[in-house]
Amino acid sequence: MTQAELQGSNSHCTLACLELDNTKECLENASKKQETGSPKVKAHWITGPNLKETWEKEVIAAWERAQETVDKVQSKAVEVSERNCQITKAAASKVFESQNSYKLKEDLQILACALQVSKDGTNAKITEKIKMHLIAHPDLSQNPRFAGLFTLRQ
Repeated sequence: MTQAELQGSNSHCTLACLELDNTKECLENASKKQETGSPKVKAHWITGPNLKETWEKEVIAAWERAQETVDKVQSKAVEVSERNCQITKAAASKVFESQNSYKLKEDLQILACALQVSKDGTNAKITEKIKMHLIAHPDLSQNPRFAGLFTLRQ
């Protein structure tokens, strides 16, 4: 055989071997079991013991701060409830005097509660609600509990 014929047969065999390898790889990929699962990276953090202790202390401190906040909110709710109870008790039995003698918010709330007017808002708003109620209900001047509120207006 000549050199040219030898090279031609070698290249033909090489192409056939490459095609055979490619076909084997495709067959292996087709018959390979598909892996299913989470696409998340499965990893662990590795830290030093002192960093772990610091982190645990921070978590405990954050939990304690949250607990303190909850305790403050609960105690504030109890205080507000007790104050509202005192206002309601005082409103049921108090005899009211001149309108000018009520400057503190608690006093204004007691008067508003006794008149069955909303006790929410600033002092100015509560005072305005009380005055409007007294103007709208002049018959309250006959009630001994509220008669003192009408003395300065006349």
